[in-house]
Order: sequence, then C-alpha cells, then structure tokens
Amino acid sequence: MPPRDLLVAFVIVVVFLPVVIIATRIPLRPPASAADAESLTSLPNLISLGRAASGPFIAALILAEAWPAAIIATTVSGASDWADGALARRLGQSSVLGSYLDPLADKVLIGCVVGALASKGLVPTWLAVLVLGRDVGLVAGMALHRWRMLGWRLPFMRPLLVSKLNTVLQLALVAGCMGNAAFGVPDPQALQALEVATASTTAASLLAYAWLYASGRMLPLTKA
Repeated sequence: MPPRDLLVAFVIVVVFLPVVIIATRIPLRPPASAADAESLTSLPNLISLGRAASGPFIAALILAEAWPAAIIATTVSGASDWADGALARRLGQSSVLGSYLDPLADKVLIGCVVGALASKGLVPTWLAVLVLGRDVGLVAGMALHRWRMLGWRLPFMRPLLVSKLNTVLQLALVAGCMGNAAFGVPDPQALQALEVATASTTAASLLAYAWLYASGRMLPLTKA
C-alpha cells in the first residue's frame, strides 16, 4: 500500500478515534449557552464538518484500491456519526446548526464513498443512482421547502427513524463492499441482502418525506 494512502487513513483515525472514545466517558453537563452551542467551532459541529471533509479522502483511497486503509477510515469516520450526537448531549451543546450539519455530513460521506465504489463496479449503478438521487433530492427539496415556509429562520430538525436506519445500512453496505474486495468477506449473497435492505430503506425514507410534504406535515418534524 502506498505510504500516502496509509497517511490519509492514519490522519482520519487520529482525528476521529479519540473523539469516539471520549464521547463515552464525558459526564453529562447542563445545557451550554445558545451562542456556544450554535457556534460552528463547537466540538460536535467540528466533528460533523470533519466527517464531511473525510468523504473525498476516503473516496480517493477506494479509487486507489487501498482497501485496508479505506475500511479503517470509513469505520472510524462512520462511528463519528454517533460521537457528535453523544458529545452534543453530554456537553449540553445540542443545536439547530448541528441538527443540519450532522445529516448533511452523513450525506457527503456516503455520497463520496458510494460514488467511488460504483465507479469501481462494487456497487450497482442503479443503487448508487438511487442513494445519490435521494440525498440530493432531499437536501434540495427540504432547503427550498423550509425557505419558502420559514425564510432564513431554521428550526431544530429531527430526521425520521427510517432515515436513521437507512444511514446505518448504507454504512454497513459500503463497509461490506470494501471488505469483500479486500478479503472476500462478506460473501456475495450477504452483500445482495444488504443491497436490497439499503435500497428498500432508501426508497422508504424518500417516500416518507414525500408523503409528509404532500400532506403538509413536513414542518412538524421540527421543534422550536
């Protein structure tokens, strides 16, 4: 494996792994001030930004077929999806900004990784189009809807449960595809099952948001 690929994976692990470990050990604190919680430089928000920034680097590892480095980097970066929320709760820094950065970072990471895997023929093209199309459609559609309804005032956003499940399955699928390419594990039948589950929850979440929009119930997903 080229030293450059190892360096990229090492940097991602060094940045995220301590945060994931620390998130389990910090005692709960009272809510921080609104200014501190909403700051782009609060620790939970920085983790979300870091996860988004890791996407292109992990995609480069995939394109270079540096599978061990890509698997490690994806696993640690994916774990940060849990860590930023855990830290926000424990530090009392849950914020409106973070409620948008967190899912956006997931979409950037998944989009980069799925796109790279599809270009290597490891994810079916139809599934990549479904995943990427759903994410682009949701981001653009929700941004337009909220701007039309609320202007630039953004309320706290809570994703649907099916959307959270979809993110977990997407991360499991991309990790499985890389594991199969590197070590032959999991087997093709398991990957096909993951593909079906991922496609099903991707379509279900898109339909759920479309139904909420059509029925005028999109904004109740938010809280003041």
